[in-house]
Amino acid sequence: MKDKDPFSASDIASLVWAKSSPYKSLKRHMIETGCCAQVLMRKGPGQPFLKELSRLTGRSDDENIRLIGYITALHDIGKCHPVFQKSADDLPQVQRLKEAGCLASSGVRCHFRHELYSEEVLDRIWKKTQFFPRDTRDTITRVLSMHHQGKNGGSCEIERETSLWEQAQDQLEREMRQVFQVSQLPPMPDFGRGDAFALSLMGVVILSDWLASSEIFEKFAVTETPSLSDIRAAAKRTVENCGLVSGTKLTSYDDFCELWPEISREGMRPLQKECAGMDYHDTSLCLLEAPMGEGKTEAALYAVSRMMETRGKDGFYVALPTSATSNQMHARVNELFQRHGLAPSRLLHSMAWLVDAQAQHHHASLGDDDDRQSLAQWLMPLRRGLLSQYAVGTVDQAMMSVMQIKYGVLRLLGLTDKILVVDEIHAYDAYMAQIIEQLIAWCRALGIPVVLLSATLPLAKKKELLAAAGALEYEPSGDYPLVTSVRSDGTVTERSVKAFIQRRYCFTLRPVMNDREAVASLAVDKVKNGGCLCLLMDTVKGAQALYPLLKEKATPDTELIVFHARFTAERRQQIESECIAKFGRNAGANRPKKAILLCTQVVEQSLDVDFDFMMTEIAPIDLLLQRAGRVFRHDGTTRPDGCVRPQIDVLVPPKHNFAAIEKIYYHILLERTEKYLAAHNVITVPEEMRQCIEEVYSEQSHDGELQKFSEKLFSEQLQEAQAEGIILPPPKDERFFARGKDARHFFGLRDDEDSQFCALKTRLGSDSRRVALLQPELFHLARENSDRADVARQVLMQTVNLRLFDAPESEERKGVIGKNFFEGEKLLKGCLVLQLEEDNTASWGSIKIIKDDIIGIQMEGV
Repeated sequence: MKDKDPFSASDIASLVWAKSSPYKSLKRHMIETGCCAQVLMRKGPGQPFLKELSRLTGRSDDENIRLIGYITALHDIGKCHPVFQKSADDLPQVQRLKEAGCLASSGVRCHFRHELYSEEVLDRIWKKTQFFPRDTRDTITRVLSMHHQGKNGGSCEIERETSLWEQAQDQLEREMRQVFQVSQLPPMPDFGRGDAFALSLMGVVILSDWLASSEIFEKFAVTETPSLSDIRAAAKRTVENCGLVSGTKLTSYDDFCELWPEISREGMRPLQKECAGMDYHDTSLCLLEAPMGEGKTEAALYAVSRMMETRGKDGFYVALPTSATSNQMHARVNELFQRHGLAPSRLLHSMAWLVDAQAQHHHASLGDDDDRQSLAQWLMPLRRGLLSQYAVGTVDQAMMSVMQIKYGVLRLLGLTDKILVVDEIHAYDAYMAQIIEQLIAWCRALGIPVVLLSATLPLAKKKELLAAAGALEYEPSGDYPLVTSVRSDGTVTERSVKAFIQRRYCFTLRPVMNDREAVASLAVDKVKNGGCLCLLMDTVKGAQALYPLLKEKATPDTELIVFHARFTAERRQQIESECIAKFGRNAGANRPKKAILLCTQVVEQSLDVDFDFMMTEIAPIDLLLQRAGRVFRHDGTTRPDGCVRPQIDVLVPPKHNFAAIEKIYYHILLERTEKYLAAHNVITVPEEMRQCIEEVYSEQSHDGELQKFSEKLFSEQLQEAQAEGIILPPPKDERFFARGKDARHFFGLRDDEDSQFCALKTRLGSDSRRVALLQPELFHLARENSDRADVARQVLMQTVNLRLFDAPESEERKGVIGKNFFEGEKLLKGCLVLQLEEDNTASWGSIKIIKDDIIGIQMEGV
């Protein structure tokens, strides 16, 4: 047998593969990934990282772009290992390695993960070259080892020809040094900022790796040696095609009225004047506290436009509590953008693509490659949205950026070039508040300015939020309305603002909460002479139970509308539009002469609707004031005879028996609220707003309250502890938090909607499933066409979120396997699809689900 020529390290370096279908050499993929990183740094979401890196290192932008390209290119050097190469032994290149004896080994002792081996390879190489200080080296190698997340396995030693393989690895590293021209750069200084640097780098590496697996690069995959200029052009095209390059910025106007030309200078409200005169150059957080009707939204967006200019940001994300409030804010932002010639903003919540014309599915062709799958998923509107320049959506999308979920770091990367706005900051429980506070802390570390809005924020909660933003210890004033700002050095400034509107809300306690007949009779009597009543119940079940009684007692000329969260997406969207058309600012002749809106808390937050009367089940005082803000909200509305002031009837149970709603609100807050209203039946806003909120939310227990106060304190501490278990650690400068031996779990949890972790979620409570209730024709069409966007859209219009205690897992497959049930795949992933019977019902185990377009989805057998 003729002797073969000796196989060299250079041969190995040129043959090893990164992608097997079709074949792509490791060297090519490394160069392509590094070039994508450079584009992201120069003109994509990596720009803030570049700016901060240049500030910290004292190097030029060009030098740091070359450096990040080099680091990112080396992410897959761990694929230069015989165990990995053997996993595609049908490739001719692998056959050549095998024939040369380079793949001989006794087998794999673990599930080999190339990214973990990359950490070992680069640690070995960089120890020799001394290119990075030790702490920086350890951080970078750990970041690169985490560019695939949620994977199990480990690395293993090379058993034979170790020296040859290590020489091949050394050669690949040298070639990347030459391609990205870092050989002449001086060694990297040790600049600290461990966590902020690490997560920014991680986001760029992950996104670059995926982009380098996209279709544009595959088009010349058969080319033996595309030029470096071809690769760079493809990288630029890929980043642009994926919508990751910022467009036109919202102009920063010195004059408030130039941003809002429909508001005259004389018509500006005091809060707006205060925000128009502020200096935003060093503001890291701005908190606007004012009651409803003071122009907070316009003031906040003006502040955002100024901070974009002074802080060098390209966009913003406005986060709200619910999809309904997000839809309305999205429309307001887009009206502003249209006026200033900007493209529409993106809408981000789980059903956004049903509302947002831009949010059509944009997905690359899928293959077996993990990176292509990940890219396709992240190009879907909900995930890609935070990488868009401007977006409006639910607060959950921002919260997930600091949760221990797979690739959540990409959401954080998307925020780095934005101003983060969180509306209704008072509306979140202790669990969500803990996550939001951690988000604010990470925003401070990453230089992301934050704007918070609230009508009813307890002082204790305000101090916690400001502390998360790095505020120095201070004693907040009791003034209200108020603008509070935190500078980067922690200095806090408060600016008292005169109120624009003074309102006196009259509250009357009605001890009929548990008597549905009495509630229905009272509601019908309220509108006997005309007018629009908002009847707000604390639970969907309560609203549904009350409807038949209202229907029976109401006169034929009374419009009855039911609005809550348990409608299909299509129907909920229709009702939301109907409410705004009939009760909104521009209702005009559409406003009913006599109407009752039977609803739940979906009307409580930010919906711009106006009623003549309100009846509401009791809730904590701040939420009652939010609800009261929907009464006499719009000037110029014609009121029925005798309706001269905002009147709110508060339904309470006898003897403080709040059992029906204690799962929603703390007993002590309900009891304190009832006592306060018994003593103060008129509340003047804004003068008395701070006082009544502080009295109800006081952290001191009063006589006879110790047990209930302790229960609330314990529950909040438990919620905070549960949140602590799923969020990232607080950011630190000294050392990357994931440097520990067992730290990779920080990014191991899934965020897709069929995952139990998605329920770990951003909102504490029972798990829920998205359930589609379909007529037979659409059911069968969806079953065979789950990859068609037009079909998926039709299906998702018929979905509703149902809690898992309504449809327990133990019942999952009883009576629903086969013809009337399937689990969604592809575009319907995470959706449980049920077929409706002729009577508009579906079965889910022992549970009967009734689809009713008037009162919403009902559940029997729960």
